[in-house]
Amino acid sequence: MRAIPLLLLPILLAGQAVAAPVTVLPGRSDGGSLPDAATLQSTAAEVLGEEEYSIAAPLPVVLDLVDPIYALGVAISGCDERAVTGAEVSEALTRARQAVDELDYTTARLLLAGAAGVLPCLSEPVDAGDLYDIWFLAGLMAFYEQDTPAAEQAFKRAAGVDASRPWNPAYAPDAKGLFLEALQKAIAETGPALQLGDDLAGRLRLDGASLQSGARPIAGTHLLQLVGDDGVTSYEIDLPHAGPGASGWLLGPRSLETGLLEGRAELAGFFAERIEPLGWERVLLVDERGSAVRYDARVQRFAREAWPPLPGASVAAAPRPRLTGAGLAGVVTMGGGALLGGIGFGIHGTAWQRGQAMLADPGIGSAEEYQGLQQENRAGLVVGLAGVAVAATGLAVTLGSTRRVEAEPKGTATAAPWAVAGPGGIAFGLGGTW
Repeated sequence: MRAIPLLLLPILLAGQAVAAPVTVLPGRSDGGSLPDAATLQSTAAEVLGEEEYSIAAPLPVVLDLVDPIYALGVAISGCDERAVTGAEVSEALTRARQAVDELDYTTARLLLAGAAGVLPCLSEPVDAGDLYDIWFLAGLMAFYEQDTPAAEQAFKRAAGVDASRPWNPAYAPDAKGLFLEALQKAIAETGPALQLGDDLAGRLRLDGASLQSGARPIAGTHLLQLVGDDGVTSYEIDLPHAGPGASGWLLGPRSLETGLLEGRAELAGFFAERIEPLGWERVLLVDERGSAVRYDARVQRFAREAWPPLPGASVAAAPRPRLTGAGLAGVVTMGGGALLGGIGFGIHGTAWQRGQAMLADPGIGSAEEYQGLQQENRAGLVVGLAGVAVAATGLAVTLGSTRRVEAEPKGTATAAPWAVAGPGGIAFGLGGTW
């Protein structure tokens, strides 16, 4: 494939990338320059060999990575209304406090609901104390209006802001029991550990406090704010109740691109969703250093060394028995013992049947002949038991020498001994493939 200028890559996205079995996506793992055409082609040739491929537009263009935050494992939502200042929220909270003091619970509840509703539109950092009071007072007002579920939910939101704050003694303790109950429930329900991308570290605030990577806030809805050079962007983030090993990811566009180029497993679902409309099955992501990672949409997995195996793909056959030299000798011994036992038990059985016939009809033979049959019967039994002993020795040697090995190629001899006991004696045999 001849060199293709990078300026033409966006044009190829709609055409050539669809035609080849493998689509090559260039990206930047350190936020620097995209890989040049020579790097793309040499890496693709080395990784793909004879597989056909085509080069598409850069990874950020294909995935439309323009949002400031991408959340995985958690849900966030922004504001579609106008931006709201901190002063507007503070004013609504002040009026709500006055209504509470005047026992005008309905007005207070409406004011608090209005303040809570515009929190995702805040264009300034929220004051954690004001945020706590919004939810604490909302719980108090719901309690006095006899809406216990709403009161408990609001108290839990307050606990999510600051679980260390006790009941405010400035208010009558009527709702204190419900407040403490909600607090205990909130503390017991932690969310997933939040992993932050490098481009978001130090820039995120959760409910007015700095958010550190690995933190496990209380489950529920929180106010998430991204502080940037051009101001503050606010979101509501919903954290599910999760076990100790659960994680959620908050990534900026640069850390998301880097994670994809590293083939991080937690990003496979996001990548699958974004490329599904393009109809690509196999994608090779290449960064500016020539590092490559494969992605197969049929199994939604990344892989470094080879394409991920498809469901139902053939796997190595299970180990099966294989005889060593000593094992073959045991089989021969077992066979000889079985033959000897068969002869002996045959003589034993024949003599016994003839003797029984003579006892039933004394005219058939003489006493001397009957005594001879008794001797044959005993001798046959001795020979038969000796054959059993020899066969058992051979069986023990065979089983002790048989070892488990991986499936052999076609034509390799493998064997396994078997033995069956029944009313008429013991049968031995050998099963396997040759």
